[in-house]
Amino acid sequence: MQSYFFLLITAVGWPLLFPPLNLGWMAWVVLIPLLWAVQGLRPSEAFRRGWLAGCIAHLGLLYWLVGTIQSYGEVSWSFLGFNGGALMGIASWFLLSAYLALFWGVFCGLLNRFPSVPTWLLAPPLWVALEYIQSIFITGFPWENFGYSQHQNLYLIQMSEVTGVYGISFILVGVNALLFQILRDWKGLQVFAKQKELRVTLALLIFLHLMGYVRIQKIEGMMANAPKMKVALIQGNIRQDQKWSPEFREETLDRYFNLSREALQNQPDLLVWPETALPFFFESDELWRERTVKEIQELGLPLLVGSPSRAREDFRIHYYNSAFLVSSEGEILGRYDKIHLVPFGEYVPLQSLLFFLQPVVPGAGNFSAGGKDQLLVMEKLRAGILICYEVIFPEEARSRVKMGANVLINITNDAWFGRSSAPYQHLSMAPFRAIENRRALVRAANTGITAFVTPTGRVLKETPLYEETSVSDEIALLGVATFYTRWGDLFAGLSMILVLGVILLSLRKKNHVPRNRKSD
Repeated sequence: MQSYFFLLITAVGWPLLFPPLNLGWMAWVVLIPLLWAVQGLRPSEAFRRGWLAGCIAHLGLLYWLVGTIQSYGEVSWSFLGFNGGALMGIASWFLLSAYLALFWGVFCGLLNRFPSVPTWLLAPPLWVALEYIQSIFITGFPWENFGYSQHQNLYLIQMSEVTGVYGISFILVGVNALLFQILRDWKGLQVFAKQKELRVTLALLIFLHLMGYVRIQKIEGMMANAPKMKVALIQGNIRQDQKWSPEFREETLDRYFNLSREALQNQPDLLVWPETALPFFFESDELWRERTVKEIQELGLPLLVGSPSRAREDFRIHYYNSAFLVSSEGEILGRYDKIHLVPFGEYVPLQSLLFFLQPVVPGAGNFSAGGKDQLLVMEKLRAGILICYEVIFPEEARSRVKMGANVLINITNDAWFGRSSAPYQHLSMAPFRAIENRRALVRAANTGITAFVTPTGRVLKETPLYEETSVSDEIALLGVATFYTRWGDLFAGLSMILVLGVILLSLRKKNHVPRNRKSD
């Protein structure tokens, strides 16, 4: 029973690391109770307890999923008097949490499968390897990986330009594992004086923070000398239940253009509106397009705006979640179609097998994935677009920068999440994309949170949720290529190789039976 109590401490503490509470300091010790709870168990039992802890932890982190599906899933059926949307939301919440918990189970199971390997040596690369697999398996779901808990620790997270967010996870797990081993082997206060690993770890942490400080100074100097562009971000605050209503279309446009006119006093070079800010097909709806172009011409500023688009391909109509760059004369300069779609939100994977989930999708749309990366280019601007949850995938931002993007623009509609933790969690991952690639990142959100993120990861001019507003700021257009931009998730790949090497070495030692020496 005591081990389950320790397990529960980790599980309950996990959601507290992330927004809105942001108790990131707890990340340095949060795994110790879990490691204590599974020590000495059979691998199968350690897996089960790790899975249970992971399930409870993700239920706490992802609670907002229930309200999102219940409110906007457009599920009309009921069961035994219970609302179908609520039931579908609860089922999705539990299923996703149970799936993500598998990685926790494997982590605990493998640690106990190889007890001869020091925990501090195996745990960090094993955790990183599992996080990386979770980030790419099927479509991937790297929502609030461990390293994101340090999004407010600007000095430490500067190392992301080399290791990505996985390097932060590695350090956190390593410290947790080392402290666990010290407590497990406790023999009095003298244990600290004898722990060479602890002294090395403390020295490493001090070094990383000092290097982070130095890097921030260096990058800020580069920002001061880089070309600049002033950008105005417009937060229209359009309610989700009104967003696609034809009767509300006129008011939606009026609101965005009125806010844009107010932003003119800051003399911006570019206006940015959120994901699907235009509630019609901008390219093909002639009447509304003419109205929009006329007002853009009156503003006299280029506009980057989200809008659905469609095209006939393979004898059927395909729908895309798109971003358009429109010149001050109303000419479409470029279009980007979202590549990384939200499963069960923007499309249903394996529709022939999961046909019964089809009713959930219309609340968000039934989109096709864009065919390729495409920068939106205008004069000195080379914008890499990240629509909605594409910003949580490191490889998406990296691919845009490798193509030559000098700024990352994230447009999103977080109205689905209501006043939950989700909009804050969503924003907390964006600074890592800026640091990894040393690019300014601007974020325009329909209901918030709209913000600017500098190439050093500082979040500036955050807007409140559910407020009609605009914010303007000058951004630096850097062109530096970081180690991460060049090599991507090499650190995660090396962690996987290290885990494999440690496991193979351990198995070899275990299977090696020395011959008995003959007696004289």
